[in-house]
Amino acid sequence: VRQKNTTRKMIAKTTPGTDHEEEHGPDKVSETPSSVASKSSSITAAHERSAVKGPQLVEKETKIITWSKVAVAFVLLFATAAAATTTYRYTSQQDEIEFQTRFEDTASQIISVYEINAKKFFDVYDTLSLQVTIQVLESSEEWPYVTIPRFEAIAEKVLNQTAATNFGLAVYVPAVNRTRWENYSDTNQGWRQEGYDYHNSGVTASPVVPFIWNSFQAFGPVNQTQQGRSGYLPVWQTAPILTSNRLSNFDAFALGDFGSVFDRARKLRSPTLSRVRPESLNKTANLEDGAYASPDSYIVAPIFEDVGSDKVVGALTSLLQWKTYFINLLPEGTSAVVLVIRSTCNQTQSYLIEGPDVKYLGPSDLHDAKFDAEMVETVFTPFSEAECLHTLELYPSQDFQDRYTSLRPITYTISVIFIFILTASVFVGYDCLVERRQGMVMNTAQRSTAIVSSLFPATVRDRLMDEVIAMQTDSHDKALERDHSSKLVSSWSAYSPSDRRGNEPRSSSSASGGNAVAIKEGGGFIPRSKPIADLFPDVTVLFADIVGFTAWASTREPTEVFTLLEAIYNPFDRIARRLKVFKVETIGDCYVAATGLPEKLDDHAVVMAKFALNCMVKMAAVVNGLEGMLGKDTNRLSMRFGIHSGPVTAGVLRGEKSRFQLFGDTVNTAARMESTGSRGCIHLSEETAKLVMASSNCMGLHVVPRKEHVQVKGKGKLQTYWLTTRRADNTNAVQHAVQPCIIPDATGPTSSGKIMPLDCSSSSSSSTKTRSDHCDY
Repeated sequence: VRQKNTTRKMIAKTTPGTDHEEEHGPDKVSETPSSVASKSSSITAAHERSAVKGPQLVEKETKIITWSKVAVAFVLLFATAAAATTTYRYTSQQDEIEFQTRFEDTASQIISVYEINAKKFFDVYDTLSLQVTIQVLESSEEWPYVTIPRFEAIAEKVLNQTAATNFGLAVYVPAVNRTRWENYSDTNQGWRQEGYDYHNSGVTASPVVPFIWNSFQAFGPVNQTQQGRSGYLPVWQTAPILTSNRLSNFDAFALGDFGSVFDRARKLRSPTLSRVRPESLNKTANLEDGAYASPDSYIVAPIFEDVGSDKVVGALTSLLQWKTYFINLLPEGTSAVVLVIRSTCNQTQSYLIEGPDVKYLGPSDLHDAKFDAEMVETVFTPFSEAECLHTLELYPSQDFQDRYTSLRPITYTISVIFIFILTASVFVGYDCLVERRQGMVMNTAQRSTAIVSSLFPATVRDRLMDEVIAMQTDSHDKALERDHSSKLVSSWSAYSPSDRRGNEPRSSSSASGGNAVAIKEGGGFIPRSKPIADLFPDVTVLFADIVGFTAWASTREPTEVFTLLEAIYNPFDRIARRLKVFKVETIGDCYVAATGLPEKLDDHAVVMAKFALNCMVKMAAVVNGLEGMLGKDTNRLSMRFGIHSGPVTAGVLRGEKSRFQLFGDTVNTAARMESTGSRGCIHLSEETAKLVMASSNCMGLHVVPRKEHVQVKGKGKLQTYWLTTRRADNTNAVQHAVQPCIIPDATGPTSSGKIMPLDCSSSSSSSTKTRSDHCDY
């Protein structure tokens, strides 16, 4: 279209008499051969330029489309990679979370069950040692010359409950009583045969070693007590009798650190655990693969002479394998967990807990280091006060991780890639269809142009095309204007004067159907329908300005400035809705409102006066409340109000960003009332003051004439008034008191008790300022 318009303009400029011919006809102007030749050459040149520009434009657009396709392909490729990576990482993370959660649950189960088992072992020995003390007290025996009847049966229950290797009773024999003890042990061997008979073994018990001994290599009576000891701790009764019948009268003080464990148990008055026997750490079982046997420790439970006594007379002792604590902790089929036991005595053990079974791995830390982050640690209880403090460390095994590692990351990632490939395929297919359609449309257009060119001369063809373009443009403009008009009507429908009850403004025009504008030659616009505008004869306009705002805002951040404005004007808006005041706009810190439009309001001046008073109160509360947030000088801000009443022209100025606007002398005068007012005061024009006084709904309102006249541009000096209320003490304050509406004498209080006129300018004359241009209508 631009090319054709350019061609026509060039023809008009280069062909003299063309416009004259079109206007007056061929009969009025004759063409010379030279002019005809010039015109023909100009048209030919224009069409040649158009023919050259067409392919260039097509080539340029083709390149743009091609590069756009390449860009889209790269975007799709990048999106596919990003989505696939995100999906894989997310699903892998979910597997990792499930693995960690499962392991933490398993570790928690192991710790809770093992603590129950350990507590059970502790309680068995603690309870049994107390029972032995009571049993001896109730008998005629005295320590150390004590033999527990049915010992084999008692020991069998203990061994079944604790899975210990053996169980025995050792008595403390002072050195001075050694001979007497050896005679006692020699004459009281019946418990041995009793044990064999309990098992129905048919074995005859061998005699007890008749003396105290302390070495398996150099068998014989001891020569003296162990270093630092004043007596012996011979093992007396043992079980099971079938495997431990040769330990009688062996001095337990000679067993490594047994003496220190015995002393700690006596001090703590409770069963105590020894360190792991060094010889059991590296002991191998009789297996072909050379597997280790389980390490073990002694449990020593002290026996006291009496309940509450501190005198230790013996001890119950067992040899307990460490793996016993961790048997049957997990159900069958649970994946393996590695347990590492460390002690403060520099001893380390590693076990593999797999369901109910436990396997000793070796005397070192044998967990996989890659699972260090998943470690769960706890203290070995209830033997927390043993000679060596033991800590348990639980780690997942590779088998445990494999069980909770799925193929979901790979499966989901492949699915995402497939979806993107499918999407790209659909895009390519759609693009091919679009290109095919565009090709068909282009071929049809070219054929249509060829047909039109073959049927009509070039000038006629251009006029036909121009007419079609003009019709299309006009149709498009009509559609746009209908949409624009519908928006204007819908936004202003609530304020249309013709639909207001009791309000009959003088309407100069109204919106009508059809186009709002029409195209004029030269690119201008003329209205095709009448503008939306009306005259409202009875209106009160208010201008309100924040005094000191400019100086205050110059030292604040933008967010603080808008915080203040929103905090002030949002309550104003709520008050306006409540009192049915029409808010026109806010320009900077200037608030503009009106009453009496778009709906007629009889007491428009009184309503506006009440609105100003309410806003004054709200302003004071807001700035006081914002002092802590926005600074101490915020509470120094106040409002200055100006109000005037009269006729106003209002309507919608159509175009971009259309809006409802007020025009007229009333608006300008209201702005002058505000600009010539004073800080914290409501300035009324004489017209507004008279309306307030004349209203029957003015209870609580009071107007006071201003002492000096106000010079108003274009109007000269005017008598204006201050709006206030009356208190019981005859002082001015903004409150909701019910008072008669009067204008008192401007010189002072009268004998009737009327209040003194309030001259607001005298209270803050320095705050009066000239309005800025943006609020000066």
